[in-house]
Amino acid sequence: MYPGESIIVLGGIPFESKANQTSLQMTRELSKTLDVWYLCRSTQRPRRDPRDLLRTAVSFRNWRSTYCTIDRNLHVVTLPRLFDFVPLAFPTWWRKVVSIYLLHVVRAMIRRYDIVNPGLLAYWWFFPEIVSLETWRFRIFDVIDRHWDPSANRRHDRRSRQHLKYVLRTADAADATFVVSPALRDEFEMFGVFTYCAENGVDLERIASIDPGGHRTRVAVYAGGINERIDFDLLNNTVKSNPDWLFIVAGGGPRLCEIGDAPNLHKLGNVDYEDVLRILKASAVGMIPFRESEYVKSSSLMKLVDYLACGVKVVVTPAVHLGRMANAAGEQILVVERSAWSDAFQGLGSVVSNEDLDLSSFSVQARSSRMLGIVAEVSA
Repeated sequence: MYPGESIIVLGGIPFESKANQTSLQMTRELSKTLDVWYLCRSTQRPRRDPRDLLRTAVSFRNWRSTYCTIDRNLHVVTLPRLFDFVPLAFPTWWRKVVSIYLLHVVRAMIRRYDIVNPGLLAYWWFFPEIVSLETWRFRIFDVIDRHWDPSANRRHDRRSRQHLKYVLRTADAADATFVVSPALRDEFEMFGVFTYCAENGVDLERIASIDPGGHRTRVAVYAGGINERIDFDLLNNTVKSNPDWLFIVAGGGPRLCEIGDAPNLHKLGNVDYEDVLRILKASAVGMIPFRESEYVKSSSLMKLVDYLACGVKVVVTPAVHLGRMANAAGEQILVVERSAWSDAFQGLGSVVSNEDLDLSSFSVQARSSRMLGIVAEVSA
C-alpha cells in the first residue's frame, strides 16, 4: 500500500474523464484508493507563440488557478494560463518564473485544502526543483514518453539536450522513477539512473463495456496521432493495393494531409476514445504502420492493447517493439515486413475473437498496483 493517503499529480494535459492518456488513466485509477489532486494546464497542446506569452503575462486573470472536484477522491486544479506554454526549456528565465509560481500554487493549495503529507507523482519533467521539495512524503517520476527526442522537439537539438537535462535532474530528485519500456530503462541506465519498468496499461473494464453495434469484415483501422512515427508511403500503398478493404484512420495531427485520399479510405480526424473503441470492435484488423526510430523503440503503445482488447488481429511493422506482449498475444499479432504489408491483408477479412487472451497484466489497474507496491517497498 502507498505510504500515505493523498497524492498530488503534476499532470500536464487538461483532465478529461473519457480520455485515454496514461496520466489521466493513472489519475482515475489512483483516486479509487487515494485522495488525488491533479494539476494541469488549460490547453490540450502547449502554446508556442512568444507574442501570446507576453499578452498572457500582463493580464492578472491569467495568474489565477481554478479548482473543481470530479468525485469524492479526485480533485482537478487547472493552473493559470501561464502554464499553457509548458513543457518548455527555453527561454530559461521563463521556465524559472513558471517554476517559482508553481511552487507558490502548490504550497497555497496544500495549506488551503489541508492536504497532510502528500506524495507526488510527476509527469512534467522540467521542474526538478519542485520534485525535490521536502514537502513530499514520497516522490514518483513517471516517464511515459521520450520527451527529449528530437522529433518531439521539432528536431531542435539544443532544446532536446535541455529537456534531457531536466529529465535526468527530475529522476535524480525522485525516490522512484518509472519508465514504460525496456528501451527507456536502458537509456536511463547509460546515464547512471536506476528505473523501474512499468509498461502502459489500459482500462480493460471500460473497453469491455463498449457495445460495438455489429461487426464488419475487411475493415482495417489505425487509431492514434498522425505524426512522424507513421510510414506514410507504406500506409498509402497498402490502401491502394487492397481496394476490397475499407481503411479507417481515426486520429488527427499536423501530417494528416500526407495520408492520400482514396475511395476505400475514411479519414475521421480526432475521435473520442470510446468512439474509437466502438470502431475497433466492429473491425477486423488494427494497424500500426510505424517507421524505425528511437522514439518508436522507446514507446509502450497503448493502442496495441486497445486493439487486442477489442478483438481484432493486429498488423505491425518490425519497428514496433512488442516486449511482453509478444508472448501474451501469440498469433493475434502479425509482424509483417514493409515489403509484405499489402499482401498481408488477404485472408484477414473476418473478425477474430480474443476472448481467450489474458491481458490483465496490461491493464492500468495492474500498472497502478505495481507502482504503489514498489513505492511501499522502497519507503519501508
